[in-house]
Amino acid sequence: MLLARSGMDPDSNDKDDRTPLSFAASAGHVPVIELLLETNQVSIDSRDSIKFTPLAWAVKNNHPEAVKLLLEKGAYVDPQDDRGWTPLAGASSKGYEGIVQILLEKGATPDMATSYHRTALSLAAEGGRERIAQMLLQKGADPRFMDNQGLTPLAWASANGHKMIVQFFLEKGSDRDSQCSDNNATLNIA
Repeated sequence: MLLARSGMDPDSNDKDDRTPLSFAASAGHVPVIELLLETNQVSIDSRDSIKFTPLAWAVKNNHPEAVKLLLEKGAYVDPQDDRGWTPLAGASSKGYEGIVQILLEKGATPDMATSYHRTALSLAAEGGRERIAQMLLQKGADPRFMDNQGLTPLAWASANGHKMIVQFFLEKGSDRDSQCSDNNATLNIA
């Protein structure tokens, strides 16, 4: 292979600690990801200056095939970046249903919280992403989990005017009168 004969380090990094694998994952170049991994000289979970892994970059830029390949090759499913965000939190926030499904099938932790104690369910609720909320609840996400502001997923959906997801949470048994940290009832926020 040309890469092996060139003497180049396939796991070299730039000034931001990004590697060729990170760039390939970010762009969704599955054949390049495969080629780099075949060298057995790259770290599949390398972290850059903001603690993003190649998996996090593939998720951020909505490349499900790259996500699937990295996970099949052994990438850690729950790495946290410098803000505590996991790939599942990012995909849930952006509404990437296919990627959320892949991550959950590969064992992503639904209630792993960011540095502000936001969970994937809270982020999905804020964005009105009902289908993602359903997937997360099926995998055991806690609808009563409060973030640093004392807000639950129901409160986030209410505050952002997402009637369908509020209705969904109420049908699933969320407490409409649950108290936030400032003692306001959840639905009073709306």
